[in-house]
Amino acid sequence: MNNRLFLRKKSALQTESSVVLSDIKKTLHLPDIKTLTIYDSFDIFDVPEAYLDELIWQVLGDPTTDEQVVENDIHADLLFALEYLPGQFVV
Repeated sequence: MNNRLFLRKKSALQTESSVVLSDIKKTLHLPDIKTLTIYDSFDIFDVPEAYLDELIWQVLGDPTTDEQVVENDIHADLLFALEYLPGQFVV
């Protein structure tokens, strides 16, 4: 089964978002930006449905600090994404 998964930190734990927001405001001179949310996106291929929940919460995310977001629930005026190049980081 092929899935696209989005995880974000729970609102009280979004410290990285506030740091990046502050950096964007200062370095790009964009003081009108009010909020910023960082989503981790994962494309999951060929994982049986029975193992999907285990994969999400034991490998990719932490149920204590993260929450899963449905793609249709992401609303923004501006979206920016980055993706590592194939072979850029070898595991």
